[in-house]
Amino acid sequence: MPEVLRWKLKGFIPGVEGVSKALFQPWVVQAEDFDNATRLFLDAAERCSASERREKELQQRLTAADERADVLEVLVGEVLDAVGREPLDLDAVLRLRARMRAALKPAEGGGDA
Repeated sequence: MPEVLRWKLKGFIPGVEGVSKALFQPWVVQAEDFDNATRLFLDAAERCSASERREKELQQRLTAADERADVLEVLVGEVLDAVGREPLDLDAVLRLRARMRAALKPAEGGGDA
């Protein structure tokens, strides 16, 4: 990034009714340099906002994936319990199978990427 040139003012500025006031030697920059610096700042702020939006989106997807994994873990345990029983309850196994198929469907909004 090019360096912004700054100048220190010295002297007096015209006042009201011809009375001059002393300056306290302020630092000034050219309007073009100020505009460029402002544009760079605004661009950086927009990139930061975009990163925050992306981070929030990724966190939501991670949370949904964690919840899905928890549901599937419970269902696998229930299937193992149902299959291990004697006599085998086929109706219970079929209900669990339907729940597992539903849980394994891709999430709305694009699925896993």
